Amino acid sequence: MVNTHGHFDHTGGNRWFPKVYMHPNAMSYANQPFSPLDPAWLANMPYPDYEMLPVNDGEVFRLGGRDVEVLYTPAHSDSSLSFIDHKRRLLFCGDEFDAGQANLGEFPTVGAFWQNCLRLKEREAEYDFIMPNHNGCPIAKEYLDDFITAARHIVEGKPDLVPFDHLPGYKTTHGGIRAQVGNSCINYLPEGVTRV
Repeated sequence: MVNTHGHFDHTGGNRWFPKVYMHPNAMSYANQPFSPLDPAWLANMPYPDYEMLPVNDGEVFRLGGRDVEVLYTPAHSDSSLSFIDHKRRLLFCGDEFDAGQANLGEFPTVGAFWQNCLRLKEREAEYDFIMPNHNGCPIAKEYLDDFITAARHIVEGKPDLVPFDHLPGYKTTHGGIRAQVGNSCINYLPEGVTRV
C-alpha cells in the first residue's frame, strides 16, 4: 500500500494493511481524520498501529515485472506523490489534478503546481494516460497543456478567472479564486491569504 498524499480521505484505509508507504511529510498527519472516527469502526481495524514507511522521489517499486516510479509532486499537499507505471504506461497523479480541476491552497502552491506539471510534461513520452484520484479516469495527457497554461497565467498575474457560483461547495471563507483554461481549472487562495 502506498499513499498518494497524507489527507485522510486517502489514508483512512491504511489500518487494513500492516505496512504503508508514504512521503515523510505525510507521517505527521496521515492518521488525522477530518471528523471524529467511530470507535467501533476503529476497533475493527486489523492493523491499528500499522508501520509507516518513507518513500521519496525517484524510488522504484518493482512489482514482478512491473516497475512503478515515484515522483514527488507537492502542490495540492506537501506530501503529494505521483507514479509512473512504466509497463502499463500510466501516470497516477493522486489529487494534484483530476479530470477538470486542481484544488490547491495558498497562492505559492500555484507556482509549485506549474513546475510539477512541466516536469510531468517532460516525461509524457513514458505514459499514455493520466489516472487521477477523483472525477473520472483515465484522462488524456493533453490536459497537462491546459493546466500548464492556467498556472503560468496565474503566476504571471493574469489569471483566466471564472465564477464559483455553480460550485458553492468550493467557495472558501476567504474567497477562493478559480481560473480556467480549456478543460482545466485551478482553485486557489489569493496572494497573502492562508488557510485557517
